[in-house]
Amino acid sequence: MLKGKYPRGWAVFLILLSLFGISAGQGGHQGNTAGPADDAELTGKIRSRLQSVFSSQARYRCREKVWQEEKTYEVVLTRLLTGEQRRRWDLRKEKSREATYDYRLTLRGKKILEQRRALSVDNEILYEAKDTGTLIPYKEQNVFFGAWEVLGRLAREDYEFHGEGVERIGDLEARVFRFAPRRLSEPRPRGALTGRLWAHPESGAVFRLSLDPENWAFFESVDIPKVFDAVPKFEHAALKRALSWTADFNPGDGGLPLPWRLEVGESYGDGRGENLETNHWEMIYDSYVLEPGLPVRPVSLPNAVLAKAGDYCERLKSVALNYICDERIVRTSYLYDVRRFVKLAGELPRLRWELKRTSTQEVVYDYQLIKKGDALEERRKALKVDGRAWRRNDLPPNILPYQAKYIVYGPVGFLSKYWQSRFDYFEEDPEKVSGGGPAAVFTSQPNEWREENCVYGRLWIDPATGAVLRLAWDPESIDFFHPEEVRKSFAGLIKQLVWTAEYGVEKNGIFFPSRQDIREEYVGPAGEVIVGDIWTVTYENYRFFNVGVDVAIK
Repeated sequence: MLKGKYPRGWAVFLILLSLFGISAGQGGHQGNTAGPADDAELTGKIRSRLQSVFSSQARYRCREKVWQEEKTYEVVLTRLLTGEQRRRWDLRKEKSREATYDYRLTLRGKKILEQRRALSVDNEILYEAKDTGTLIPYKEQNVFFGAWEVLGRLAREDYEFHGEGVERIGDLEARVFRFAPRRLSEPRPRGALTGRLWAHPESGAVFRLSLDPENWAFFESVDIPKVFDAVPKFEHAALKRALSWTADFNPGDGGLPLPWRLEVGESYGDGRGENLETNHWEMIYDSYVLEPGLPVRPVSLPNAVLAKAGDYCERLKSVALNYICDERIVRTSYLYDVRRFVKLAGELPRLRWELKRTSTQEVVYDYQLIKKGDALEERRKALKVDGRAWRRNDLPPNILPYQAKYIVYGPVGFLSKYWQSRFDYFEEDPEKVSGGGPAAVFTSQPNEWREENCVYGRLWIDPATGAVLRLAWDPESIDFFHPEEVRKSFAGLIKQLVWTAEYGVEKNGIFFPSRQDIREEYVGPAGEVIVGDIWTVTYENYRFFNVGVDVAIK
């Protein structure tokens, strides 16, 4: 849940393409030399490797080179001897384009986050590093599958594999499987992927993936170009779009499947043998840099501090924490003038963000946490808005887009006895927490792929009592963080979030939230950090009432 600091230094993996000689056109069928038992064992290894990758946290950065070859046609009407009008398509023009991107991939729990900044398009350098998305297939229609996205689905969803034999990919021998969802209904649901997978016959490392054209059946008749569209006058039906998709992987360090090439093809056919290739994209990924984001000291359970934290969370769960406090939310927005400047003579202009002014909003709530039976309920009543009393019955405009429910129970999701068996922990050096002594610091990550509570965090724990004094959530593993939504003035920059919560109010050995700090930042082309918004949430004037019974919390 919490955003931990990642170790400095990047481990560099240069993919030497020539050593593999992998080509979509290579490979020959060698026959089925494995039986069902061998297939079951190997598919178990494939799943285990993929689930291990997608249960970890990692950041990758590489150079992505994209080539697009586009063919355009003109339609010619011909008349048969029978008098029937037929269409023929003649190639009119071929055009090639290329682009280079700084490509970043982040794995955080359920999230697979891809970010691109265009460095050049058609050999023109883009100093502003805008994400033009110019050559990414169907970027706006959201029908393009990235290589990591497909691997992620195979790792976390219920797919079955059927062996098809052995093939060679260059100098490598691979076991081939056809994969499909275990329960595939008709009509096929969007996103239910089918295709083929090539894996190492012993280790299960993935060499190649290909997707069937049927995966895009929902897209075959959408936005058909006019030249291929229906002509009712002559009873000519529209041609249908077909897409092909193949990704090649280098197993990489520690078995991580690093994509080095992705090919996507587009063609139109009439179902009677006419097939016209219109687009072909090839994407090459090289010069990989990996920042694992894992501290260096893994923790083995039982651990004395974590055991105390588990006991503390059990106490926290068993106490009915009915209370009222003042919740003060302050939002500070930073507004900029975006200017162009030339750093060196002869260089193209760059962008600079100059702070123009700040604006502040403030809302004070009467916040109440209530237990009703086995359910928890939060209630808020606005007391003041921007210093003035709020006398209306409805709530004022929400100025806090990021909000954690039942924040007092935040430690439980990481450290309760139920959840400790479902996380891996890594110990960092102790740090001082405001108002206290050195705290033990741990990073947590889920040890399995799951839908519930699959987030990452960093925790500051009192080593004497096990009480959690601070949390830092990793927003990239939380569903409601949308890094693609940026202000117009920050277009092309990378959005990031820093989110911490402090527990500094103590009552009978239980620590209650005292403060949250949330920073929305944007990273510029040269690595500069530009602050967009800062939210400060403070909790004061606690009033406790009613001691109740257990609440159903894991």
